[in-house]
Order: sequence, then C-alpha cells, then structure tokens
Amino acid sequence: MTQADVQRSIASEAFVALPTIHTRCELSARVKSDQTRTPKQSDVVDLSALCLAIPLCDLVLTDSFMAEKAKQRKFPKIFGSLVLPGHANGLEVAAAWLDALPAVIGVNYSCRSTTTILAGRDQVG
Repeated sequence: MTQADVQRSIASEAFVALPTIHTRCELSARVKSDQTRTPKQSDVVDLSALCLAIPLCDLVLTDSFMAEKAKQRKFPKIFGSLVLPGHANGLEVAAAWLDALPAVIGVNYSCRSTTTILAGRDQVG
C-alpha cells in the first residue's frame, strides 16, 4: 500500500464512519506533530481513553494540552461533545453543564468533588 493509498483511505467516508479509529489517528497525529511539547509517557493512555470518550460521550474532561488538540481538530463540533480542560475553570463549566441536565431517576450527575467525568449519551434522557 502506498502513502497515497493510505491518505485516500484516511480521507474516505468509511474511515470517518469509524469514529474511535478516526479520532485516535487524527488526535495522535496532532499530538506527535506538536513541536512545542515533549511527548509524555501518559500520552498513550490519554489517547486511548480520548479516542473512545470524545465520539461517545457528551462531556469529557482531560488535560489542557489534549483538550486543545481535540478542539483544534474540531472534534467537539464533529461529535457534539463538550471537551474541557481539567483545571478549575473547566471543572466549573462541567459542573454547571451537569447541574443543568434534567433529573434522571436513580442517576446522580453531581460532580462538585469529581475530577474525571464521562457522561455517556446513553445515560442521559
């Protein structure tokens, strides 16, 4: 397979229809091509979690660097997810978002003391 074949495959609608693979490849490329930051050992774990969370969850909290890379690729707009950095401001926005959710019997979305939140689409309304 040539590089052109790979590029055509990645740009195809079939590839984009596999959101976790598409997200993993695009986000990995953004992270690895960033010349302003030395890659971290935790990047592998972050990318594995984010490639599942971003296309499948309504709300994702991650570190500032990964949140920015996801936003640069427009993943929040593509998948309709809210991707926030896990610092104080991001936590406040996430808490307000969760507090605004309609009540669901038997599910507590309060997050005032939580630093990692994944609110799945299938869990809400």
